[in-house]
Amino acid sequence: MAVIVHEDFQFIVQGITGREALNFTRECLQYGSKIIGGVTPGKGGREVYGVPVYDTVKGSMEPSSRCHSPLRRMLHTKQSTPASKR
Repeated sequence: MAVIVHEDFQFIVQGITGREALNFTRECLQYGSKIIGGVTPGKGGREVYGVPVYDTVKGSMEPSSRCHSPLRRMLHTKQSTPASKR
């Protein structure tokens, strides 16, 4: 699957405190990518290379968080339908 991004693309890294994600985050930041948050359960409140870490993806999308991505806008505007009613 291909992912098309543009220069203003912002994203979060899931599992950001893990070994592979730490290297990925460092390399992306060196390249100039806009990582606006990371998620690792139980490690919220920390920072990795200046990137805030949250306990959940939902927590990273809260209005008080630094994340201002298209995903956040989509999550806050889309009506969710319970799986049992789909």
